Amino acid sequence: MADKSISELVSVDTLDSNTLLVCEQTGTAKQFSGGQLTSWLLQYVGGKGGILDIQKTSEEGLVSTYTITYVDTLSDPTTFNVTDGRGIRTLAWEESGTSGDGRTHTGTFTYNDDTQSQIIIRDGLKGDTGAQTYVHIRYSEDYPNSWSDTSDEPNNYIGIYTGTSAEPPTTIASYDWFRYKGNTGNPGQDATIAAKSVQYAVDDQGVDPPSSGWSGDIPQTSSGQWLWTKVSFRFSTEAQPIEFFTCARNGSNGLGSVSTVNNIDPVDGNVTIGADDINYEGAVSVEDKLDALTAADQNLQAAITGNTALRINTTLSSSSWSGGQQVAQNALFEVGNGYVYIVQPAYSSRTEYQRCGITAGDVTSNGSMTFNCLATPTSSVSVNIIRMVMT
Repeated sequence: MADKSISELVSVDTLDSNTLLVCEQTGTAKQFSGGQLTSWLLQYVGGKGGILDIQKTSEEGLVSTYTITYVDTLSDPTTFNVTDGRGIRTLAWEESGTSGDGRTHTGTFTYNDDTQSQIIIRDGLKGDTGAQTYVHIRYSEDYPNSWSDTSDEPNNYIGIYTGTSAEPPTTIASYDWFRYKGNTGNPGQDATIAAKSVQYAVDDQGVDPPSSGWSGDIPQTSSGQWLWTKVSFRFSTEAQPIEFFTCARNGSNGLGSVSTVNNIDPVDGNVTIGADDINYEGAVSVEDKLDALTAADQNLQAAITGNTALRINTTLSSSSWSGGQQVAQNALFEVGNGYVYIVQPAYSSRTEYQRCGITAGDVTSNGSMTFNCLATPTSSVSVNIIRMVMT
């Protein structure tokens, strides 16, 4: 029974002398038998013909109500309550005070016998606001004996302050000092090359070095194969060697790799092409074009020969262009008389001349020549003009 409340126990079906009951008397739990209860009831109902039946008719919390029916049916049944124990009926909480500053929580327990008890819980008082913590660091060449031994430059010893002072303390006792830099180690042993070697191997690929087949002699390679070179050396301070790899591929034989060029078959892998084998435009070859240019040049030279050619120099100012045109003035510009004019930019102005698309028009009025441009030049352009007589 210790692990169950009375309300969880099975109800009594019949009452006999072996039935054991529990009650509370003057605040003390006591037990009595079914036989004792029957004897007491008989005394209580004397003159009513005896008890016909006793039934549990209701239960609320720890209180059970029993009804006694008498043999004398003219007598009214009698009811009585049995309290199984002093159970808690309700628990109510009340709060007072300011939250976080000693607030009080009062809990009131009400039992089934209408008695009460209380429990009081108080919050802890609010603590003071914590101060901000700062960290400051100083250094010293040796363990410091005074503040003048310290500085902000890293050195052999480091001092660390942690506390509420926003400004760095100026006493060495305010810092915890530690060895910051170790002692200088012994000089290391000079490294020398203890062993070295160069080996070669042949493989069909040039991605991963071969795992075998290495030799100190340079092997012969076939067309398309890769020649690998491994350079290995070991320092006197190291147990394992260091290895480097390079590779090169034997190119394919060029014979027959070219079928034709401009419909010309190769001879011993080479194709010989002349100017007459290269098409310039339509059915005209490069050689035909060169011949035509040579003939034109000869005609020009013949025209110049025996004629007096005049050179005219003029400068086209960048500020004198209007509507994509500029008129150059010179008395040597004459209409008729078989004059022709050859116009070229000076060497220093050729880039700006070509960039702006400058062209010269025919001389249609004595003393002037009109120039046109696609874009206005940003600087002055010098132009050389040759005037000659064509016959």
